[in-house]
Amino acid sequence: MTGSDPTAEPARPDQYASAGAARADQVIDPTAAPAQADQVADLTAAAELTDRPVAPSWYRQLDLALRIAGGVIAVVLAVLTGLLELILVPVRIGGVPIGLCVLLALVVNYWLPNFTVQATGARWTIALPFVAWIVIMLAATGKTTEGDILAPASAMAVLTNLVGSVAFGVAAYRLMLRPRP
Repeated sequence: MTGSDPTAEPARPDQYASAGAARADQVIDPTAAPAQADQVADLTAAAELTDRPVAPSWYRQLDLALRIAGGVIAVVLAVLTGLLELILVPVRIGGVPIGLCVLLALVVNYWLPNFTVQATGARWTIALPFVAWIVIMLAATGKTTEGDILAPASAMAVLTNLVGSVAFGVAAYRLMLRPRP
């Protein structure tokens, strides 16, 4: 029985073949013969698969590898910018601190959570670069075994820690408010 037969009864939508296995105007009667019933079952299973496409395993593995690489890059960027900020804390021009470390902490720490979410596809990964950055900054406030201080107790060091942490917090809060795609 086909859909082009004018004497045939109207076809139900669930009788139409899908997933490209048969012509679009072909109607399959599940009660006609066991072979046609098997064909209907196969077409139904194929239709369910086409509703939710499944990526090949190599694609999923590549996607996972790229997401992990994005998280690692975000952590490395946080560590590098934290170290650069520590180098810039004591920088002065004519005895006046220029505050370049504060500006760097503000800009990078606001941008880094956005990059992390885009690179990994998960919001919880915002914590990874923040933890790496704050560990570097807090470790620098203590003395080394030789007695050196990486970040001297100055207003600029405190301001860099404060501004960097607030920038991370504001960016994370804004990302949490966004609806999921």
